[in-house]
Amino acid sequence: MKKLFFIFIAITVLAIGSFAQKQPSGAICSKIKNIKELPRDPNDVGVDKAYDSIVKSGKRAVPCLIDLITDTTITHDPRCPTINQETKIGDVAFFVLARILEFEFTQFFPDAVRADFKTNGIYAYEGWIEKPGSRSELQMKIRNWYAEQTKSE
Repeated sequence: MKKLFFIFIAITVLAIGSFAQKQPSGAICSKIKNIKELPRDPNDVGVDKAYDSIVKSGKRAVPCLIDLITDTTITHDPRCPTINQETKIGDVAFFVLARILEFEFTQFFPDAVRADFKTNGIYAYEGWIEKPGSRSELQMKIRNWYAEQTKSE
């Protein structure tokens, strides 16, 4: 009887642990608005709980982060120092995607923006991303690239 009880407890603990680790990607990405500070070093942990939670979710978060790129809801700029008082949810999603997927930040930018980035840094991104169609273009490029990367998985 004791053995059966311990087996029941073990199965319950494993089931709860498994359920907690497999949040739907939408639930994971709903935390994006709670990010208050992006770590300066991508390997820093403990700077921001919401950020850590999304990054820890890894590739499970990727589809909804890609979906969020076109979200123009204004949120707090989690970069330090603050760059823009009108940072969008889509910007933060892109920054987190770059960390999770470890792609070069400018990889999906048009050539002119990549060249401008060399001298103007993040301000080149800021100027480009606010132009009509830029968010959709960035989203499409990342979605297509990610589909190619995961085709054999």
